Amino acid sequence: MKKIVWLAGVAFLGFFYCHVSAAVYDYVIRVDFENFNISLFDQDKGLVATFPVALPKFRPSNLPFYGEVARIEKPAFWRPTEATRAYYFKKHGEILPKVIKPGDPKNAMGGAKIVVAFFTPNVNAAYRIHGTNDPASIGRRASRGCIRMHNEDILKLTELIAGKKTKVKFE
Repeated sequence: MKKIVWLAGVAFLGFFYCHVSAAVYDYVIRVDFENFNISLFDQDKGLVATFPVALPKFRPSNLPFYGEVARIEKPAFWRPTEATRAYYFKKHGEILPKVIKPGDPKNAMGGAKIVVAFFTPNVNAAYRIHGTNDPASIGRRASRGCIRMHNEDILKLTELIAGKKTKVKFE
């Protein structure tokens, strides 16, 4: 009986993987951990745009991983994790609220954020692609997991992909 349940699970995962990999996308966002940039590709026309980014302080050990844009939030609220709140307190001696509204100078999301639904197992689901309240961080390893962009760049990227099915590749 255990073998049947296991085989059914494997078959389901195989179906899910095939379904995900066979999906048709309008765009692909490629996060390049070597060159500190994001590139947007149109499935028909090729490269559309490239933007500089800030990357996590530590390169993820499980690259590459994949997902798709689940939603775009403009303006973006920031809900820092407990670990981020503890880190901020240790660094600045100040307690961050659990929710930080758009426009607040402490809001690390900047002008917009892209929420990614990850396909790859064991990826931190809290990773986001977003603007920043620290533009000097662009081009460096500076974040606690997210991909930061200049605010004008995240706004342009979100305008380009709005309403389009978009795959995200972290490589």
